[in-house]
Amino acid sequence: MNHATQQRVRVLTLRIALERVAASSYDRVCRPQTREQQNRISSRLLFVLAGIPEQEFLAARQIVQRARHVYKQTSEVMHGHLGLIDLPDAVVDEWEQIVQDLRSLAQRSVPAVQTSHTGSN
Repeated sequence: MNHATQQRVRVLTLRIALERVAASSYDRVCRPQTREQQNRISSRLLFVLAGIPEQEFLAARQIVQRARHVYKQTSEVMHGHLGLIDLPDAVVDEWEQIVQDLRSLAQRSVPAVQTSHTGSN
């Protein structure tokens, strides 16, 4: 397998990892009754922030923003919109670190507190 193909496989692996984190974070926070199609991945990555303590929130938000950027870039690569056919190792290495940071953050976050709405204000 040539280097360009290896890089695309690495990018695909990152994209799948981002989709898994987004889906599991959404499920953990929202607890949907049925499993729906996993779309809006970039938006669902924000659910990783649920339960992050206030003093850590800005740093956590930066991790999520970087992960959202990586998700967009992986899309560009996978759909052939990015001019680079053979991504440099440094770029993919950086993306892998961002995804690892996101995974670590997702493991530290806790479920949002569920509140019951009584309808009274």
